[in-house]
Amino acid sequence: VVQEDEEEDEVPIDATQELKQFSRLLDPFKEELRKICTRTEKKKKLVIIPDKYLFSVPFGALYLETTQLVDEFDISYSPSIGIL
Repeated sequence: VVQEDEEEDEVPIDATQELKQFSRLLDPFKEELRKICTRTEKKKKLVIIPDKYLFSVPFGALYLETTQLVDEFDISYSPSIGIL
């Protein structure tokens, strides 16, 4: 549901809530991701190898504290570790 005063390109409220819920997937890795983010100013590379249902998770849109992963990392995906 988009509020009337929002512009068309803004994320609907419910979608933002869902992204924050999905962001809980990062909880076990937040400490390490924070350390990586503070090491340097330039973007870091992050390779995600999702399994089964995680292929449908928009990892780049997930929140790490107040910023989205895509703002902190150059994200790429791999279907399996063997391809790397």
